[in-house]
Amino acid sequence: MPNGKLILIRHGQTAWARDGFYTGRTNLPLTELGQAEAIAARKNLYDINSKIVFVSPLKRAQQTAQLIGLVDYITEPLIQEMDYGPAEGRSVSEMTKAKTRYWGKDKGLWNLFNDGVFFGTAFLGAVPEDRIVFDEEVDEKIKVSVLSGETIQEVAGRAQRMIYKVLPHLYKGQDVVLVAHAHFLRFLTSQWLEIHPKKAESLFLNTASVSILKLGSNGEKFIYAWNRTPKSQIVNNKTK
Repeated sequence: MPNGKLILIRHGQTAWARDGFYTGRTNLPLTELGQAEAIAARKNLYDINSKIVFVSPLKRAQQTAQLIGLVDYITEPLIQEMDYGPAEGRSVSEMTKAKTRYWGKDKGLWNLFNDGVFFGTAFLGAVPEDRIVFDEEVDEKIKVSVLSGETIQEVAGRAQRMIYKVLPHLYKGQDVVLVAHAHFLRFLTSQWLEIHPKKAESLFLNTASVSILKLGSNGEKFIYAWNRTPKSQIVNNKTK
């Protein structure tokens, strides 16, 4: 029996992804475009064997799974998005200004993979009011969730634990689907390939994309397909 496939689905567009703000644990819903993207992603899900589906507990991932038609799933906290700490709800420009203040001089654009998030604590105030998103479904403003933050190594560690969790299913020939988030899925892929988490920077993922990781006959791990999006999908945002 051939080994199963590990299928990675990034959630559809949110307001912050559209506008270039880092979205970790803040529980944003999908935009209308994000919902359309999730429905369109069905086109890239085919040839799936007896499957088990894990979905992040965050609303944008849950909505994506449901719109795709993956209604029988397990909610898995391990695959939540990276905790961005003080970078939550911030843009690269804002984090670059905080980085400059931290070092006392211009040291170039902030980069999550090289700079991390923790330096921003002392140089960033409250998340601006213009970041507040209103969730029409529950008729209330969404609380911005600024937590303590994670390093890229910590996120990679969570991803590695998830890989250990799914490997027995793959070896049995069962396909596993993860509906989660861009940075988490990129770090998970770096661990699948056994490369440094910083290398995940090159593994770009569009919203509502489908990617496939596979095991060879001798257990070698590789990328089978990456960042598939429907031809009809409009991707007009720089995703974070």
